[in-house]
Amino acid sequence: MKNIALILSLLLAVSSRVSAQDLDDAALDSLAAVYYTLEDNDTAKLRVCNLIARGHYNTDSTIAWAERQITLAGIQGNALSEAMAWGYLSWAYYFHNEYGKANECNFRAIIIADSIGNDDIKADNFRMLGDNYCFINDYQQSHDYYSIALDLYEKIQDTVMIAACMRAMAQNFVCQKMYGQAEVYFRRALAIDSLAGDDDYLLSDRSGLAYMFLTQYLRNGTVRDLNLLEKAKREVALGDLIGSDFIYSIYGMLELKSQILAQEAIGHGYEGKRLQEVLDSMRNCHEEGYAIVEKLQISDKKIFDVCRANYLTLSKKFSEAKHILDSLLACEDDGFVDVSYTEYLYTACDIYYTVIGDYKNAYYYKSKFYELINNQTSINYAVKAAQDIAKSEFDEQMRDHREREQFRAKIIQYCIIGFSAISIFFLVDFFKTRRHNRILNNKNDLLEKQKSEITFQNSQIMDSIGYAGLIQRALMPDDGEMRSVFNDYYLIYRPLNIVAGDFYWAEQVGKYKMVVGADSTGHGVPGAFVSVLGINILNDLSHRVVKNNGSPAKILDEMRRRLMLALGQDREKFERGEKINMDGIDLALAIIDTETNILKYAGAYRPLWVYGGDEVTVLKPDKMPIGFYFGDQVDFSEQTLQVKPGDSLYMFSDGITDQFGYLDDTQTSYKHFSLKRLLKTVGEIAAKPFSEQHQILVSTLDSWQNGYQQLDDILFLAVKI
Repeated sequence: MKNIALILSLLLAVSSRVSAQDLDDAALDSLAAVYYTLEDNDTAKLRVCNLIARGHYNTDSTIAWAERQITLAGIQGNALSEAMAWGYLSWAYYFHNEYGKANECNFRAIIIADSIGNDDIKADNFRMLGDNYCFINDYQQSHDYYSIALDLYEKIQDTVMIAACMRAMAQNFVCQKMYGQAEVYFRRALAIDSLAGDDDYLLSDRSGLAYMFLTQYLRNGTVRDLNLLEKAKREVALGDLIGSDFIYSIYGMLELKSQILAQEAIGHGYEGKRLQEVLDSMRNCHEEGYAIVEKLQISDKKIFDVCRANYLTLSKKFSEAKHILDSLLACEDDGFVDVSYTEYLYTACDIYYTVIGDYKNAYYYKSKFYELINNQTSINYAVKAAQDIAKSEFDEQMRDHREREQFRAKIIQYCIIGFSAISIFFLVDFFKTRRHNRILNNKNDLLEKQKSEITFQNSQIMDSIGYAGLIQRALMPDDGEMRSVFNDYYLIYRPLNIVAGDFYWAEQVGKYKMVVGADSTGHGVPGAFVSVLGINILNDLSHRVVKNNGSPAKILDEMRRRLMLALGQDREKFERGEKINMDGIDLALAIIDTETNILKYAGAYRPLWVYGGDEVTVLKPDKMPIGFYFGDQVDFSEQTLQVKPGDSLYMFSDGITDQFGYLDDTQTSYKHFSLKRLLKTVGEIAAKPFSEQHQILVSTLDSWQNGYQQLDDILFLAVKI
């Protein structure tokens, strides 16, 4: 065995002030070497194990050493060390995104800490519970746990952890868009840490304030307040003046700094030398970030990939930027993804498409960004279910633990007081139990009543949406109406929800036969409202086809004018920076003159495919929607094609081409169905009867999905002239 003096000197060298994930590799290796020389019943071995578990920045190593510490603590009967180890395990599982396990570890630590009267460990684990519930957007439960932790820290007068708890509560408020309250708590934490002079925590305070101002800037809508960006930039600059070497805080500040620089360059429209200075700083940020990711052995480097994509976009290296963004978007559904990271990803896509002038895709990712932040207050019930199970088990264990403690105290009381005290206890216990049962029954009755009310309300809502779906389908042509216009047809119509944004329409006025396949903005209830507007406008405009000599372009021009008027889409308001409704419709409109067999087509982002017995002819659309458009508003163009009876027309929404499908039964790799694959499939089946085409196309789509969830409304319409 090594000399005990060596062991003690190592312990003293690293235990003077060790916070979680504070030790370097050399110190950890030295401690590990000492650990393996000691016997399991040696208290020094438990102390060494505690330092290693506490000091590791690699989460897998933390789990391994914390489990060893729990085993050793059990052998030596050291409840304090066991409680600490459960806390370290929770920290590691939190960064593994295993929140149910993290909660279970916190609850175990709290039970043990309560049994030995240790408020420090109880407070730390209640604070970590607040972090877990904040992640799944259950902000009220999170705030409750933070409040318990804060009360305990104030009780033991731990000013450093009071500030840490206030910082966590401030972050909770940021998630709820309560920026005023968030800034108050961040400033309180900053004041406490300034008095303590702790550089690590001061950097965390500055990082939190910078994140708050950047988040507020990004979520401010169409008109963004550059003053918020300057405030965020100032907090980063103040953070750079702090001499902290705490690697996790530096990691977070680099991420923030890169995002702020990108927004600064876009917001101020930097060019030339000033832009190059910003780009140099951005490059330094993501390169330092990658170095930290490698040091920490973190497998997920996506946040700095986003930073690098912004750098490449602003450097006009568009192909490299798009490659990174496409790779990140393809991984969107890979397990748990931090909401802040997803916001930055959508913002990077918005910046990229805006810079290259693709305003439709820029608007798409801007819309996804706002959809994400508007849904951020929705609880992640899948994760919460696992956490609630752990909480239920904790409540039961805590109740059992306290009952055992009370029973132990009562035994002593029985021995001292005797039979009379026992009699009094039974009387008190009887009335307490009866009162408790009465209260419990009242609560159960109230919960049952609330459950019934919620069930009834949900039923009413679903009934209303279901009826709305019937109304929407009634506005579209039924089977008889379709067959009265065209010789034959088939339809694949799969709304993502009960109501849909996709719709189809057909009508005959005089010698003109008209057919439409359309895709409204969004899906579900919002998309359905836009689709109803579109159908009503088409019904109103159909009689003009004779006057317009069968011109689909003129119908689309007038349809756009009416839809923009109905939705309040005023270009002058938009140019003044006012927020306007951005909904619209993508569609294909074909009109056939039955006397001359001449087909005229006009499209808004949606093509028309025509099969005349030889090959499929692709008629391409104008790249602008029915509705507001960022570019110059010009008239729709139209294309003319000579057709004959028996020719087939095909229309579809992007829901079918954008649908992902698993590539094998492992369900780990997937890709889009794609426009190319759909065109190939239609070309192969176009000569077959419509009944066979329908069966083959449905089977092909189902086989392609291979269990992957549907992502959007799906519409595919084929008609025979």
